[in-house]
Amino acid sequence: MADANDPDANAADSNDPDEGGRDAGGHQPDQNVLDHDRLRVLHDLTPDSTALFDRFVASFIDTAPVSVERVRAAVVSDDAEALVGSAHQLKGSALNLGVPIVGALCLDLELLGDEGHTRGADVLLTRLDVELERAIAALREVQAVGLD
Repeated sequence: MADANDPDANAADSNDPDEGGRDAGGHQPDQNVLDHDRLRVLHDLTPDSTALFDRFVASFIDTAPVSVERVRAAVVSDDAEALVGSAHQLKGSALNLGVPIVGALCLDLELLGDEGHTRGADVLLTRLDVELERAIAALREVQAVGLD
């Protein structure tokens, strides 16, 4: 089973792989950037319209980068308590929308804060930046072409 935190095991399926199987970012293509089952549940809340689903996606796209900056501020200030709160909030948003890799990285950050420190958070934060960018691109693609 692939490690949800391994960036090589969880590349966006929206990137075209080269002949070596990797996309332009050097990632292996994978379906795990988005949880399509979760997205479908949210989409199907209003089967006759995509308006509610589009609002969910737009809200995440607008607020997630701000949430990452809160996580970053906690790491820079070595504030473990703030790291727990900010990572927990983004984790919930990501998992509710169906963005599991971002959620898993936030859980790892939250656990560091629970241990009372931020050591190692800079590496996770770098990965979070990459995975959030990939997730946002994948969400925009879902909005443009649909879930099927």
